[in-house]
Amino acid sequence: MEEQNGADLARRTRIAGLLNHHPNLSPEESAEILDFLKTGSMIDIGMLRGDPAYRAKIEAVKAADHRAFKLGPVRSILIGLAITVPFVLLCWLIADWGA
Repeated sequence: MEEQNGADLARRTRIAGLLNHHPNLSPEESAEILDFLKTGSMIDIGMLRGDPAYRAKIEAVKAADHRAFKLGPVRSILIGLAITVPFVLLCWLIADWGA
């Protein structure tokens, strides 16, 4: 567990260092920030976004590559189904139970 926390801290520290140099980053470094924002721990992302020094830079990174954070049509349909199907099943069970 401590190794994971150390790895998370190291990654968050690396991203914070990269954000300090934003927008003067190489494409690989920008990709590293985007990867962190898409796959990183919500706690780590929240810790960086909670710091006023990084909040504006994170928003600038997200605005510069807004397509990376959009849901695709397949994923949108899956999310819609994940919400709708249980609701319909619950309504069906309630209706069947009352009959």
